[in-house]
Amino acid sequence: MINLRKLKESIVLITSAKKGNVIGTGFAFYQQEDYTYLLTCAHVVEDVGGEENLRVNDIPVELLEIGDPQGFDLAILKVKYIFPPLTLMILYGEQERSFEIKIPGNFLMGENKARRRQIITGIMMVDGETALQTIDNKEEEVAVGKLEIDKGELQKGYSGAPVVDLETGFVLGVTTHKVDKEGAKEGTFGTAISIEALEKIWREMPTEIYEKIERESLETSEDLSTVETVENSEDLSTVETPVEPVENPDNLSAEEIIALKKLDVPKNSPAQQITPPFDVITVNSKGEEISRLSDKAPFFTEDLGNGVILEMLYIPGGNFIMGSPENEEGRYEYENPQHQVTLKPFYMSKYPITQNQYQAIMEKNPCYFKGGKRPVEYVSWYDATKFCQKLSQKTRKNYRLPSESQWEYACRAGTTTPFYFGETITSELVNYDGNYTYANAPKGKDRQETTDVGSFPPNAFGLYDMHGNVWEWCQDVWHDNYKPSGKFRFKDLLSRVSGKLEDAPTDGSSWEAGGHTHTRVLRGGSWYDNPRDCRSAFRCWDYADDYYYDWGFRVVYLPGLLPPPFCP
Repeated sequence: MINLRKLKESIVLITSAKKGNVIGTGFAFYQQEDYTYLLTCAHVVEDVGGEENLRVNDIPVELLEIGDPQGFDLAILKVKYIFPPLTLMILYGEQERSFEIKIPGNFLMGENKARRRQIITGIMMVDGETALQTIDNKEEEVAVGKLEIDKGELQKGYSGAPVVDLETGFVLGVTTHKVDKEGAKEGTFGTAISIEALEKIWREMPTEIYEKIERESLETSEDLSTVETVENSEDLSTVETPVEPVENPDNLSAEEIIALKKLDVPKNSPAQQITPPFDVITVNSKGEEISRLSDKAPFFTEDLGNGVILEMLYIPGGNFIMGSPENEEGRYEYENPQHQVTLKPFYMSKYPITQNQYQAIMEKNPCYFKGGKRPVEYVSWYDATKFCQKLSQKTRKNYRLPSESQWEYACRAGTTTPFYFGETITSELVNYDGNYTYANAPKGKDRQETTDVGSFPPNAFGLYDMHGNVWEWCQDVWHDNYKPSGKFRFKDLLSRVSGKLEDAPTDGSSWEAGGHTHTRVLRGGSWYDNPRDCRSAFRCWDYADDYYYDWGFRVVYLPGLLPPPFCP
C-alpha cells in the first residue's frame, strides 16, 4: 500500500520563469542536507526554456544532467529545498509483465488555466519495447512502459510524473508522453521510461545515491514482490523491512511498529498508535468522485476522565504554499500574497473539540445545538484559549490553538486545490449550506445545524471536519492580508522601529505582531456558510470576546513550548 501523504509531498511543480502556461511534473528521489535531487523529463526542461528559466515550486534549480528528448527523455535536477524522496526501482528481464500503478501529476484546468494536481490510476505494461540513445559512442537502450489509465486521464503537465507501483510503492518509471489511439478516450494511453535511464545518462552518479536505488535481481524478475529492500531505504510500501528496536510502551505489534517507521514517526513521539484505514476521497469540479485511496495516521490519546478521550494526530513537518492563487474561484484579496511556509511536526486534534470534551475540562456546556459528539460552539477565542490552558494543566502537555499556517497546512494535507476533496465540495462530503454551490457541483442539503464530528470523510492526514460544521479559532491576530497593514497607525510605526512588524511568519508560528489586536482569525467555514467560505485558503475574523452558534475550535500540541497564558 502506498503512503499517500509522502507521495503527495514528494511531487513538485515544474514551471518557466517566462512562459506562464508551460508546466510539468517532477519528483524527489534523494535528499541530502538542505538539497533535494529531482527527476523530470528532458523535454519539460526544453519546453520551459532551459535551465535559466527552470523553476521548481517557483524556486530556481540546478540542472545536473539531461538526456535526449527523443531517446532517454529524463533530466536530473538539484534544488536547495527539502522534499521527501521516493524510492526508485530498476526492472530487468524481457518477459511481459503488468503492474497496477498510480501517477500523481500537475495539469492546467479550464479556460483560466488553473494549476491543479491529481493522482490517476491504471496499469503499466512492460513488453520488450525500448528507447535508444547513443552515449559515449555506444548505443544504449532501456525499457519503455506502456500506460493504460482506468481512473482519471493523462493531461499536459503530467510529463515527468512518477509511475508508482501499487504493491511496493516503488517508482518504476517516469511518465513521458500520452498516446492517442483511434476510438479511445483522450488521455487513456501513454508511455513511461524506465528508471534505468537515470544510470545511463548520469555517469558520475554519487555512490550514496546509487546505493539507494532498488534493483530487481534477474533471478526474481518475474515476481517483483520477492525483491528485498535495502536497509534504511525510504519507501512508500508496506513490504516488510528490517526494523531497529524502538521503545514500545503500548506493546505494539510488529506490524504497527513497521507502519510507524513507514510514516516517519519519531521514536520519542507520543503518537505510537495507528488509526484504522480511512478513505481519502477526491472529486472533480462537478463533485463526482474520481479517486478513493486508503490511508492511516499515527495518533495518541488523552484521557479527560469519565470515559472521554481526546485523539491527537501526528502531523508531519513539511512545506506548502499558503494562500490562494489569483485564478482560484471566489478568492478574496485578504488571501494574498501566496507565500511558502515550512513547518515542524506537530499534533492536532482529530476532530473539532466536542461538547463532551469541553464539558470534561471546563465543567459547562454553552452550546445551542446540544449533543455530546457534536462540536462545541458558542465559544469565544478567550473561551477556547482558557480550555487550552486547563487542558495543559491537566495533561502536563503544551496545548494551544493552531496558528493560522498550521491550520491551513493541516487542512490542505498536501493538496493545492480549493478544498482537500479537490475542485469543489458537496453536502455529502461537508456540512455547509447546500443551497449554494461552488464550481460545477449541484445544490445539496442545508442541514441548518451542526452534525456529530466525524460524520464526513477526512483528509489525507486523517483530520475530520476541516471544511464546514463549525468555524475554528486560530491563535493569530487578524491582519488584512499576509503583509503588514498599509494603513498608518502609530502602534505599527513603533513596531516597525522595534523590528516587530514583519510579514506573515514562514515557520508555522502564529502572527501576533501588528494587526487588529482585538480580533482573531477563524477558519474552515460552518454549517451556516456557502462553500466559497469553506475553502482551505479562506480567512475570517471576529472579536476575541465574541461568540456565535457556529464558532468552535480544535487544539494542537507542540512539544517543547511553554504552556499558553492564563486567560481570566
